Amino acid sequence: MGTGLLRAAMTSRPGSRRFVLLANATALAWAAGSLEAPAHRHPARRASPVDLRTAAEAVAAGTATFAVVYTAARVSRRIPILAAAATRAARHSVEGSGAVVATTIVNGVAEELYFRDALFRAVQDRHAVATTSASYVLVTAATGNLALTLASAAVGPVLGWQRRRADTVIAPVIAHLTWSALSLWLIPPLFADEPIVISDGVR
Repeated sequence: MGTGLLRAAMTSRPGSRRFVLLANATALAWAAGSLEAPAHRHPARRASPVDLRTAAEAVAAGTATFAVVYTAARVSRRIPILAAAATRAARHSVEGSGAVVATTIVNGVAEELYFRDALFRAVQDRHAVATTSASYVLVTAATGNLALTLASAAVGPVLGWQRRRADTVIAPVIAHLTWSALSLWLIPPLFADEPIVISDGVR
């Protein structure tokens, strides 16, 4: 359900009421899915508490991930297919900015509750990082946006590594929100002058 809602949201007109409603519905689907996952009925060992060092490492990881994505975004402006995809994604970050910030926070937390908490603990083996990262990429690929899919491939392993290293979902939540905040702030200006390609009803 979350995958379908995510695709519907990202193919909606940027800043529209439909986009906001579908984005929030996507977050609700991930959060509900995390509660229904087997890991919650058979929990793993208690997660470690988050101390200042863990939080700082998560912020650093999120910032480093953003640096990679930002560099890739600059390069993508020279590749038409990537520039078009990144421009469509950036429009969602610019139009209706207040609602976008709120939905970004809500979705960031909900995604981590599902992918890096419930799914991560359901896998419970040495391949948990790879499995959750692959799932994250496949779900993002359903949006049909190549730029977002490539970004998820860079972000997913970092968030999974944070989850394994800290033994708590709070670490990837912090990292996710850090890279999302920086992305909302600094990536859209890169594509402000790019032409908007009409696709799936989005200008």
